[in-house]
Amino acid sequence: MIPVATVLSRGRAHAVRLMTDTCVITRVTGSAIASNGDTTPTTADLYTGPCRVRPRQTQDRMVEQGGAEVGVGDLVVSLPITAADVEPGDVVTITASTYDETLVDRSMTVLGVLHGSQVTARRLSCQAVAG
Repeated sequence: MIPVATVLSRGRAHAVRLMTDTCVITRVTGSAIASNGDTTPTTADLYTGPCRVRPRQTQDRMVEQGGAEVGVGDLVVSLPITAADVEPGDVVTITASTYDETLVDRSMTVLGVLHGSQVTARRLSCQAVAG
């Protein structure tokens, strides 16, 4: 019988090979006041590296936002298991995609981080809003 640690190590290596996209994950760390008095959030990069993006479901939900109907997509973003400690509210921005260039520059908000003792990737439950 193959030890669990060996199978898990192989599974994690395979999961990283499937991560053909690249992202940066940022967190709001505070705010800055511009010379005109506007307040803008300050952010810090938590993670930059490979990822995999897939839809959680096959169709976006339509919701009302600011008086207009917009599509809201539920996505799963997978990172290497060693990725930084991502939290709800962090923002994932796709910086490169091998197989879907329409993902590039799209941002999504992390809703939750899925944890498990024998998982092959750090999976983030995310939401993207399309205008």
